[in-house]
Amino acid sequence: MKMVKKAGQVKRKVTRLINSDTGYSLVEVILVMMLLLIVVAIITLTYFTSFKASELVIGSSISERTARVNQYSMARELREATDISKAENSHITFVSDINSDQEIEDVNYYLQLEGETYALYKQVAGQAGIKTADNIIDTNLFTYYNSSQEQIDDPVSTDNLENISIIKINLVIRGSNDAARDSELSTYVSLRNRL
Repeated sequence: MKMVKKAGQVKRKVTRLINSDTGYSLVEVILVMMLLLIVVAIITLTYFTSFKASELVIGSSISERTARVNQYSMARELREATDISKAENSHITFVSDINSDQEIEDVNYYLQLEGETYALYKQVAGQAGIKTADNIIDTNLFTYYNSSQEQIDDPVSTDNLENISIIKINLVIRGSNDAARDSELSTYVSLRNRL
């Protein structure tokens, strides 16, 4: 009997709530909906802005890492150079044992225009050139110095090739996206076999 009485009380309360004039007005519902819409818009905008920023950082770090690896490889090969046959700002040809197999190879690094930027190519022993880096924006890739650390004029004359003892490698890489920053990486290489 108590169950029936309680069920009746609940039914009356629900009926009273449904039939009463209390509740939210249309203006209040619209305001709440607008506030929710603004909050969702702010969250969405924050998400996409964060995503774009992370894309820029990742793109820049990949370009910079690739440039560092290529610069290290060039420096290692140049350090062991025994003879330089051509030396310009954007091109160098030399002989070196680049893979430590006791055989001397002809090595050629040069820039080639590709669209708005340059690509760095490496050619070994007359084989086809292999692209090692791209998005390079400065053609002053190599700067040459003598043993007194005085800069040698570009292009280096045939008579002056023997005087090269230090080479500066300067890679300026455009960021992978328009908003990404450019990266500049420089290193100096002392030619071990020419000092």
